[in-house]
Amino acid sequence: MRSTHRLKAWGIPALYTAAALVAGLTLPRIVPMIARDELIPHALGVFAATFLYALAAMAGLDRHASSQVPVLSLCVVIGLLIATMAMLIGLVQRIGLLQMSHVLRLMGGEGREAIART
Repeated sequence: MRSTHRLKAWGIPALYTAAALVAGLTLPRIVPMIARDELIPHALGVFAATFLYALAAMAGLDRHASSQVPVLSLCVVIGLLIATMAMLIGLVQRIGLLQMSHVLRLMGGEGREAIART
């Protein structure tokens, strides 16, 4: 019984330290991969455009007490909403690229390229 407590007392901090070390070594390689991804700035632009256009469209609603919604504004907001959902789905799929097996494959490929260059 005491040996399992010792294992927990020493094993868990050791595993945490190993995981932190691996994360520290892989983070500098992940950041450029994320920075090269063209989807992220486009997604941020679509998110901002959807939010700002929706605010502007809501501000213009019922200014003249006509109780009508402009069809063009409604179509644009719906189109932007569909684009926002598509971008969100794309970003969620990109999370799969951050799995450790994929990152290690990328790092191995970069290492092989560096060896081939020398």
